[in-house]
Amino acid sequence: MKTSMMVCAIYLLLPALVLSEPGNLRGTSIEDVEMDDLFSTNETDDREANDDILVNGTDDQEALRDFLNEASVLSSYTAARRRSRRRVGAKKCVDTVKANQCLMSRASKANKLWEPGWTWTRYEHSDAHLSSKNLRTDCSGFVGWAIRGCANGLDVLDGVKNGGPGRVKRKRARNFYDAFGPGSLGSRKFCRVEDFRQVQRGDLLVYDKWTQLDSKPGDSGHIMIAFRSPIPRGVTSDGKLVFAQKIIDSTANAHFDFLTFEETRRNCPKDGKCGAGVGYVYVWTDSHGRVLAIRLRGKTHRNELDCYAKKDGRRVDVPCYPQTNHENHNYRIGRLRN
Repeated sequence: MKTSMMVCAIYLLLPALVLSEPGNLRGTSIEDVEMDDLFSTNETDDREANDDILVNGTDDQEALRDFLNEASVLSSYTAARRRSRRRVGAKKCVDTVKANQCLMSRASKANKLWEPGWTWTRYEHSDAHLSSKNLRTDCSGFVGWAIRGCANGLDVLDGVKNGGPGRVKRKRARNFYDAFGPGSLGSRKFCRVEDFRQVQRGDLLVYDKWTQLDSKPGDSGHIMIAFRSPIPRGVTSDGKLVFAQKIIDSTANAHFDFLTFEETRRNCPKDGKCGAGVGYVYVWTDSHGRVLAIRLRGKTHRNELDCYAKKDGRRVDVPCYPQTNHENHNYRIGRLRN
């Protein structure tokens, strides 16, 4: 009898249950609930949320659970949660997604020779001077400036969180790394390139120093813009693929030259203040194109090629594999979507 009365009561309450979110059932208004709270990204949370509504332990409550399951009252809500989970963060790039070239219209302005006495660029951890005639910023500031040249640039940057020590937060390499990821900090304005061999002009290469606490001063990593597709340099004796990658960035010191190309900041003194320009870095991947390590410059001098790889049966000089970078850096490649 008690169970029958409970079922009848549910028929009367059904419209309210269908129109209500679990936040409302727990006494919280929908306006007070953040979207990330409404849509869990973890299956355990889903089960716990359902248990909050459908507690078990008595015959009446089991009857209530059976009735709701049969009526599929929660089916639309569960589907919405699953759709939201799929939408969270940056997705993997599909083959048909081409890199948006809008950020290159600004970035390519830094493709000019650095000369002693020039004041148009300088490496500084600041966003106070961002123009092509006065570009004094670091790697993340440079990328942010380039993205602002896009029609939707400010909207894109809104999807990249601020971070760093102190009260004044700004977008750092680590924040771009997070924006290219699949989690709640990821941005759907980007997609994620999983295979380095598929890198295109305009893609963003970033590494995060996972050993560097965000609350402490110091570099969180480095971000740079691909100036072209990768150039294969061969295979190491232990099976790693090696690539020379032309990039444009703002950096403390010049990168590698490559063949007949000379780094635009080659005349910059080793004072850690170079700024924006174009050079080459070396990238190692596994056989599937997953980035294992990036070297920005040689160990004893910036063009040091102290190891070799094999390409078409020939020996090719390359830098030695940076094991420390492999151990201390996490790598991602982001592509700004059209």
